[in-house]
Amino acid sequence: FDKSTGKEREVSTGEFALIREKLGKEGEWANYEVRGDDRTGSFRYFREGARGQNYFLLDALRGLDDVFVEVRSKLGKSHAEVVARMDQALGDMGRIRRGEEAALASQKELQARLASALSDVGAALDASGIKLKKPKNRGPSWDALVESLSIPETALWTTFITARGHPEEHVIEALEVFRALRFFRHIPPAENVYAVSHPKYKGSAASPSAVKAQVMLKLLDRVQAMGSNDHMQDVLTPDAKGARKLHLWGFSDDDFGNYETALKVLSEQMKPSKEYPNGRWPDVKITLFFTGNPNNTKEKPRTVVLTPDGGFRPALASELHEARKINCNQYNARILSYP
Repeated sequence: FDKSTGKEREVSTGEFALIREKLGKEGEWANYEVRGDDRTGSFRYFREGARGQNYFLLDALRGLDDVFVEVRSKLGKSHAEVVARMDQALGDMGRIRRGEEAALASQKELQARLASALSDVGAALDASGIKLKKPKNRGPSWDALVESLSIPETALWTTFITARGHPEEHVIEALEVFRALRFFRHIPPAENVYAVSHPKYKGSAASPSAVKAQVMLKLLDRVQAMGSNDHMQDVLTPDAKGARKLHLWGFSDDDFGNYETALKVLSEQMKPSKEYPNGRWPDVKITLFFTGNPNNTKEKPRTVVLTPDGGFRPALASELHEARKINCNQYNARILSYP
């Protein structure tokens, strides 16, 4: 918001990651500020709406415009009624976004109609042998996400850690859209969604990045507690000096600040200590991905493996294929977290 006029200036999440330290301080952003009110402030669409609107779902639908164009093109003649119901349901979602009272008053019913319409679209795609193209508005971790949701065992361990503040069920409702359109075969349980700006996390850390790191500590403790078994496959060790049975855990983010915070916090816990003589997670191999950000040309994409001495090393090319191989083995817990 402009401090003087109150006028809003819209930026993408990627752009915000770069300018947030400049707000109110320097350059063209010196006279701008973030307003924190969940109903009227800068992040109001990253929360549950005042009338219960699922803005996460509405954003996801808006980002799938090209996919719905393809559905109309490929199913419009053979399944005209199905496409018409889809368009009606999408129109209803637009009415909710615009705040039309009649739509807001019946949004649960309208969302149920959307789910039914998209389920029929998925069935029509199956019957016609059609596989939709990847969405144009997909993030850099899209392929890894699709891979991790391809079988039930890894979907069960796929985790979403987001700086948004939506209720978990809102995120799941949006993921169901992607499953209906056959992009995902499975979706994770709601307890695997951590929207760290939700009110229930208030006061737990100084920033969303710090809350994300706290969530990671708990997740890694949970994986370590699983122990190992003879069915697990050997993988290259974190120090790259051998191979043994390890759980794989990875975190990817396109915000370099989040990546740096995770690297700092998790690396510190890798070191041997009085409480953890072998490090906090000796049976877990941790890989961190900075996926890159088109708005940040200074920091290049990178992938690192955390080492037992509290340091890190670049991931080897063979390790990037390692997770894909392990993904087919239900005895290795592969946990992927997303921004």
